[in-house]
Amino acid sequence: MTFVLELVARSSLVLLVGFVAMRILRGEPAALRHWVLASGLALSAAQPALHALMPAWQLPSLVWSDNAADRLPSVDVESTVTFEPIMPAAPRWSPSRTAAMAPGRVLLWIWAAGAAVSLGVLLIAVTWLVWLGAHSTRAGETWPAAGERVQRELGIRRPVRILVTRHPALIVTWGVIAPVILLPAGATGWPADRVRAVVAHEMAHIARRDWMIQVAAECARAVNWFNPLFWIACARLRRESEQACDDIVLDLGFDRTAYASHLVTLARAFRGHGRTWLPAPSIARPSTLERRVRAMLNPHVNRRPVSRFRRLALVAVLLGVALPIAAASQSQSTPSGTVVDPSGLPLPNATVRLVPALGGAPLEATTDSTGTFQFPAIPVGEYMLSSRYPGFSSQRQRVQIAGASTMTLQLEVGTLRETVTVRGGTTPDTSSAPPPGKPSPIAAPLPMPAAPACGSTSVGGNLKPPRKLFDVRPEYKQAWIDAGIEGSILVQARIGTDGRVRSVEVVSPTNAELEDEALAAVSQWQFSPTYLNCEAVEVRMFVTVSFTIER
Repeated sequence: MTFVLELVARSSLVLLVGFVAMRILRGEPAALRHWVLASGLALSAAQPALHALMPAWQLPSLVWSDNAADRLPSVDVESTVTFEPIMPAAPRWSPSRTAAMAPGRVLLWIWAAGAAVSLGVLLIAVTWLVWLGAHSTRAGETWPAAGERVQRELGIRRPVRILVTRHPALIVTWGVIAPVILLPAGATGWPADRVRAVVAHEMAHIARRDWMIQVAAECARAVNWFNPLFWIACARLRRESEQACDDIVLDLGFDRTAYASHLVTLARAFRGHGRTWLPAPSIARPSTLERRVRAMLNPHVNRRPVSRFRRLALVAVLLGVALPIAAASQSQSTPSGTVVDPSGLPLPNATVRLVPALGGAPLEATTDSTGTFQFPAIPVGEYMLSSRYPGFSSQRQRVQIAGASTMTLQLEVGTLRETVTVRGGTTPDTSSAPPPGKPSPIAAPLPMPAAPACGSTSVGGNLKPPRKLFDVRPEYKQAWIDAGIEGSILVQARIGTDGRVRSVEVVSPTNAELEDEALAAVSQWQFSPTYLNCEAVEVRMFVTVSFTIER
């Protein structure tokens, strides 16, 4: 999440620099402001790629936290390793894990949906332009003649088609290699001076390659649809594009008042047909017309052509700002710590895993002989932390890596899991199974194993798992079978330091009678003690007792 916020901050900062530059250059030609804003948009959209390519230099942390938050507290974590059940092989129960979708992943899906919709709308609009061009007719002789004259004056060598559509209020120019000017249905009856003004304006768009720039900007806005600065930049880019083309028209010798009058007349004629959005320049867009008319009627507005040297110089200045922003990186942290067992002794060769909460490549570290691990420098933020060691159990945990992250991970002894299936409705095989409710054959009882030989050690993880010594099977009464009562009961218990089963309770209730029978059987089980570092410890146990009627 922090990485994404950094990218958004970088892109926004570059755009803000572009807006400030436009403000400083407000007395310069509109073409120069358009070039500055287009360059700013391109550098802003390219921030993720530039950040990946540029060597990083550190910035202060963007994570707000107090002093206590900078010191990551000791956390208890579990792994997924469990003891093997002692009973004969049977289908084993494991708790269902419904992983909650991380907030970062939810935001990622929201962004992807918004980007898909925005790009889809853009694609539909471009498709409509193609469709309009395919269903249009060539304009009368007046239009091509005026177009050829302006092409010569502006040095346009590409072929340009001028087509009349069936749309009553549409003047747009689109295309790069073979540009197309689309005119409204009534354009064939316009006076000659209006034809020359419109053709000059649209040819100016072609000479400046405005359609290609505007489509690229719209794509950047679609990807960054959540950032209002991109929407503002695209709107400003349209306005500066139109005003730059107005300057070219006036520079070709058109009268300012007559040209403004034609634009106002077109805007009034198109107003009654509603607004049409297309990813292409539009000469009579009402939202920008008033400002443009004021500019074209003002004799003091700077309309000088922009030299290539000034363009390159401004791009160099923007690069000088955008590249350091791309190289800037939030403060990083080198998480470290120790992994210990419940007795506090270190666990060598334990695996510690960090996964960015938003998604990304996982990082793994292995503890040394003293149980210590060290990660390389990583960006601060939220991570999923887990650790694993044979014979011990753990669960994933969300942690905040910020500042000096030193962790102590204490792993718990593994959990014993067993599944007992009691079937009814069949003739029991008395040669191999005891009567229901009676001890099983292994409950002779087996002799208690000797305690392991102990010696002083500074390394933990010396685990001797329990062994079942006494087993009782639940009874499936005939009355329950006749009544069709069946189900699975999840029982939780603890194996004490003496191997006896304690604290037996039902986790998932099903039927009271079946539950009582399962509790009565499990509570009579007996195990050998579980030894950790030669000390007897308690172990948690989950038992699934399934009562099934054979049909």
